Amino acid sequence: CSLSKEGHLLQAAEWLDRLRIASLKPTALTYNALVNGCAQASRPQEAMAWVSAMSQDKISPDVVTFNTLIKSYCRNNDPATASSLLDEMRQLELKPSQISYTTIMACHAKTG
Repeated sequence: CSLSKEGHLLQAAEWLDRLRIASLKPTALTYNALVNGCAQASRPQEAMAWVSAMSQDKISPDVVTFNTLIKSYCRNNDPATASSLLDEMRQLELKPSQISYTTIMACHAKTG
């Protein structure tokens, strides 16, 4: 969603409401766009809130969702939370990707 990429998160959320009003269901891609917008805006807690909303809509987060969350926490110099997301992925039986590990490695290298 270009709105979320530009930092217009409120407008992106309004489009999600419009989607529902039109009797359409959001998908993982829909939520991943919102999570990514929050990540790019350095708002990891809001990104996590979208993941919670995703679960309420009975949509499972995927590897892309988690990689985006990891990136968000790394951008905010929080390697501990980023690393804990790997454990959460495994609990959900999602296999972390090379991107997952590389992002966390870079985060730890950056923060010392």
